[in-house]
Amino acid sequence: MDAQGRKRNVKQALAGSRSAVRAPDRLKVASIEIHSPGDVNLLGVDKIIQQLRDVWKDISYKQRLDKRQQIEETRHIAVMHRLEEIATIQQLLQTQADLLKQLGYQDAEIAEALKALADPLQQLVALAENHHIALKDQAD
Repeated sequence: MDAQGRKRNVKQALAGSRSAVRAPDRLKVASIEIHSPGDVNLLGVDKIIQQLRDVWKDISYKQRLDKRQQIEETRHIAVMHRLEEIATIQQLLQTQADLLKQLGYQDAEIAEALKALADPLQQLVALAENHHIALKDQAD
Protein backbone atom coordinates (compact mmCIF):
# COMPACT_ATOMS: atom_id res chain seq x y z
CA MET A 1 0.00 0.00 0.00
CA ASP A 2 1.15 3.49 -0.76
CA ALA A 3 0.90 6.62 1.40
CA GLN A 4 -2.75 7.23 0.40
CA GLY A 5 -3.77 3.69 1.35
CA ARG A 6 -4.13 2.40 -2.23
CA LYS A 7 -2.86 -1.03 -3.17
CA ARG A 8 -0.01 -0.81 -5.68
CA ASN A 9 0.59 -3.26 -8.48
CA VAL A 10 4.19 -4.57 -8.38
CA LYS A 11 4.30 -5.01 -12.15
CA GLN A 12 3.33 -1.38 -12.71
CA ALA A 13 5.85 -0.20 -10.11
CA LEU A 14 8.65 -2.12 -11.85
CA ALA A 15 7.54 -0.96 -15.30
CA GLY A 16 7.57 2.64 -14.12
CA SER A 17 11.19 2.36 -12.93
CA ARG A 18 12.48 1.65 -16.44
CA SER A 19 12.11 5.31 -17.40
CA ALA A 20 12.03 5.97 -21.15
CA VAL A 21 14.36 3.18 -22.34
CA ARG A 22 12.78 1.15 -25.15
CA ALA A 23 12.35 -2.58 -24.52
CA PRO A 24 15.06 -3.83 -26.94
CA ASP A 25 17.62 -1.43 -25.40
CA ARG A 26 17.00 -2.35 -21.77
CA LEU A 27 19.62 -4.29 -19.85
CA LYS A 28 18.63 -7.79 -18.97
CA VAL A 29 19.99 -9.61 -15.96
CA ALA A 30 21.43 -12.94 -17.10
CA SER A 31 22.22 -14.19 -13.64
CA ILE A 32 22.88 -13.09 -10.12
CA GLU A 33 25.07 -15.18 -7.88
CA ILE A 34 25.50 -14.33 -4.25
CA HIS A 35 28.91 -15.38 -3.04
CA SER A 36 31.42 -13.56 -1.07
CA PRO A 37 32.17 -10.83 -3.20
CA GLY A 38 29.01 -11.47 -5.25
CA ASP A 39 28.52 -11.38 -9.01
CA VAL A 40 26.02 -9.69 -11.30
CA ASN A 41 26.21 -10.59 -14.99
CA LEU A 42 24.47 -8.30 -17.49
CA LEU A 43 24.16 -9.68 -21.01
CA GLY A 44 27.01 -8.34 -23.15
CA VAL A 45 27.75 -5.36 -20.91
CA ASP A 46 30.29 -7.11 -18.69
CA LYS A 47 32.71 -7.53 -21.60
CA ILE A 48 32.42 -3.86 -22.56
CA ILE A 49 32.94 -2.76 -18.97
CA GLN A 50 35.96 -5.07 -18.67
CA GLN A 51 37.45 -3.63 -21.87
CA LEU A 52 36.88 -0.07 -20.65
CA ARG A 53 38.45 -1.00 -17.32
CA ASP A 54 41.49 -2.48 -19.10
CA VAL A 55 41.86 0.63 -21.28
CA TRP A 56 41.62 2.84 -18.18
CA LYS A 57 44.27 0.75 -16.42
CA ASP A 58 46.55 1.02 -19.47
CA ILE A 59 46.12 4.79 -19.65
CA SER A 60 46.71 5.31 -15.94
CA TYR A 61 49.78 3.00 -16.02
CA LYS A 62 51.22 4.96 -18.97
CA GLN A 63 50.60 8.22 -17.11
CA ARG A 64 52.44 6.87 -14.04
CA LEU A 65 55.36 5.77 -16.24
CA ASP A 66 55.48 9.16 -17.98
CA LYS A 67 55.43 10.93 -14.62
CA ARG A 68 58.26 8.73 -13.28
CA GLN A 69 60.27 9.35 -16.45
CA GLN A 70 59.77 13.11 -16.15
CA ILE A 71 60.84 13.04 -12.48
CA GLU A 72 63.91 10.99 -13.38
CA GLU A 73 64.82 13.35 -16.24
CA THR A 74 64.46 16.36 -13.94
CA ARG A 75 66.65 14.69 -11.31
CA HIS A 76 69.24 13.78 -13.95
CA ILE A 77 69.32 17.37 -15.26
CA ALA A 78 69.79 18.67 -11.70
CA VAL A 79 72.66 16.24 -11.07
CA MET A 80 74.33 17.16 -14.36
CA HIS A 81 73.93 20.86 -13.57
CA ARG A 82 75.52 20.32 -10.16
CA LEU A 83 78.43 18.43 -11.76
CA GLU A 84 78.92 21.27 -14.24
CA GLU A 85 79.02 23.75 -11.33
CA ILE A 86 81.64 21.66 -9.53
CA ALA A 87 83.74 21.33 -12.71
CA THR A 88 83.57 25.09 -13.30
CA ILE A 89 84.63 25.85 -9.73
CA GLN A 90 87.50 23.37 -9.97
CA GLN A 91 88.62 24.88 -13.27
CA LEU A 92 88.48 28.39 -11.80
CA LEU A 93 90.49 27.33 -8.74
CA GLN A 94 93.05 25.50 -10.93
CA THR A 95 93.47 28.58 -13.13
CA GLN A 96 93.91 30.75 -10.03
CA ALA A 97 96.48 28.31 -8.56
CA ASP A 98 98.45 28.23 -11.84
CA LEU A 99 98.46 32.02 -12.03
CA LEU A 100 99.63 32.39 -8.42
CA LYS A 101 102.35 29.79 -8.99
CA GLN A 102 103.56 31.68 -12.08
CA LEU A 103 103.71 34.85 -10.01
CA GLY A 104 106.04 33.07 -7.58
CA TYR A 105 103.81 32.51 -4.55
CA GLN A 106 104.58 29.63 -2.19
CA ASP A 107 102.26 26.61 -1.82
CA ALA A 108 101.00 27.75 1.59
CA GLU A 109 100.11 31.19 0.22
CA ILE A 110 98.41 29.62 -2.80
CA ALA A 111 96.36 27.32 -0.56
CA GLU A 112 95.28 30.29 1.56
CA ALA A 113 94.30 32.29 -1.54
CA LEU A 114 92.35 29.36 -2.98
CA LYS A 115 90.46 28.91 0.30
CA ALA A 116 89.64 32.61 0.30
CA LEU A 117 88.27 32.22 -3.25
CA ALA A 118 86.51 28.86 -2.72
CA ASP A 119 84.52 29.87 0.40
CA PRO A 120 82.53 32.65 -1.33
CA LEU A 121 81.97 30.39 -4.34
CA GLN A 122 80.51 27.68 -2.10
CA GLN A 123 78.32 30.28 -0.40
CA LEU A 124 77.04 31.45 -3.80
CA VAL A 125 76.25 27.87 -4.83
CA ALA A 126 74.42 27.21 -1.54
CA LEU A 127 72.47 30.47 -1.90
CA ALA A 128 71.52 29.57 -5.48
CA GLU A 129 70.35 26.10 -4.42
CA ASN A 130 68.30 27.37 -1.47
CA HIS A 131 66.55 30.06 -3.49
CA HIS A 132 66.42 28.20 -6.83
CA ILE A 133 68.58 30.78 -8.58
CA ALA A 134 70.33 29.89 -11.83
CA LEU A 135 72.89 31.91 -13.72
CA LYS A 136 72.29 32.29 -17.45
CA ASP A 137 74.97 31.54 -19.98
CA GLN A 138 76.10 34.45 -22.11
CA ALA A 139 74.70 32.63 -25.14
CA ASP A 140 71.14 32.77 -23.68
